[in-house]
Amino acid sequence: MPAKTIFTPNKLKKMKHYLLALFLLILSSFQAQTMPKTQKSLAVFLDCSNGGECFLDFIRQELNILTFVRDRTDADVQVLIANQYNSNGGAVSNLMLIGRKHFEPLSDTVSYYIDPNLTEDEKRHLLATQLKSALFPFLKLTDIGKDIQIILPSREGAVSDSLVKDPWNYWVFQLGVNGYSDGNENYFNMSGSGYFSMNRETEKSRTGVYFNVNASRQEYKDNGETYSYDFKNYYGELNHAVKLNQHFAAGISSFYTNSLYSNYRHRISVQPRFEYSIFPYKDFTTKRLILGVDIGPQYQEYIDTTIYLKDKELLMQQSFSLISSFTKPWGSINVGFFWSNYFHDFSKNQFSVNGAISTRLFKGLNLAIWGNYSFVHDQINIRKGDISVDQLLVKNKELLSSYNFNIGMGLSYRFGSKNNNQVFPSFKGLSYSVNL
Repeated sequence: MPAKTIFTPNKLKKMKHYLLALFLLILSSFQAQTMPKTQKSLAVFLDCSNGGECFLDFIRQELNILTFVRDRTDADVQVLIANQYNSNGGAVSNLMLIGRKHFEPLSDTVSYYIDPNLTEDEKRHLLATQLKSALFPFLKLTDIGKDIQIILPSREGAVSDSLVKDPWNYWVFQLGVNGYSDGNENYFNMSGSGYFSMNRETEKSRTGVYFNVNASRQEYKDNGETYSYDFKNYYGELNHAVKLNQHFAAGISSFYTNSLYSNYRHRISVQPRFEYSIFPYKDFTTKRLILGVDIGPQYQEYIDTTIYLKDKELLMQQSFSLISSFTKPWGSINVGFFWSNYFHDFSKNQFSVNGAISTRLFKGLNLAIWGNYSFVHDQINIRKGDISVDQLLVKNKELLSSYNFNIGMGLSYRFGSKNNNQVFPSFKGLSYSVNL
């Protein structure tokens, strides 16, 4: 008869310890397989195809300890840079870090504000600083990590942001003028414009005032005769919007315009507006799906009698919009649908589709498609009577048209070395920007 195994309390206790040790050993082995392995350097792909500024030459020189690659499939981490500009001229820049290969468990998003008064040099240094901080979780898992030192600022003398008072109460003012002239023995053109704006933008509301005036003159000489054509228009707007919660916003939009080309002596509109966001507003840099509606009166006084025999009229107008925007590692898609009509005659309407798609089809091959198409049935401002050939050529008067469009497509293919670290500073030509 076989002997029986007797489990005493001491044996049971030892068995529990063995099982616990075995469990911890398996767990540590699993973590070692799922966590990124240490490697010598970090391959980074900077993706600025969604409206961000990369300052690629500067960043490659400033962060030359990294290995920059030309394609996301070769990267350990993809840095997707997208800027969202506000009415003050500043921007919120979002760095979306997406781990690849054995860094795939890691991802992060870093946001920072770009002051509109910063110079280009200050902007690129700010980006370099933010990149260094954002890439730290990835760098510490490489051989570079052991040489990284973190220096924390002293708390002494620090001032809380909540105690800082803004003497302008977030208002930003801007004035601008510009002029242009060209010509030859038979032709002369001169144009100029000026504008004024004041904007206030906070996390919960935005207010904007804008006024612009444009004027130009064209002269043609033919057999001793001089033909002159003048263009002039004024435009002003006042807008205010309030974010009520993470999905809903309301406001009011108003504008005034005077345009010789469009036959408006005075055109005034005041319309309440409402907007609903399917996704929370906090996700606007990566995904947006917005439903909007504007509705209100519009007064129009014409320079010449219209084809509908009107000199002036007060109308009610409504418009609806559906805007979608998605930013993904493979690219971006932005599509908007817009509808408007007059209440007195629903056949006087306009429907537009605008959008752009950019993506990498596969390694090195990029595709971009953009454009807009509008079905136009609301040109109640068109002058009656005929238009001269000269006025047609210089676009002095707006003509009746049932549609307008703008469509484009581009393909590019890059091949060769996957690394993108080296910078050759010579013979880059003249490159500059002017911020007014």
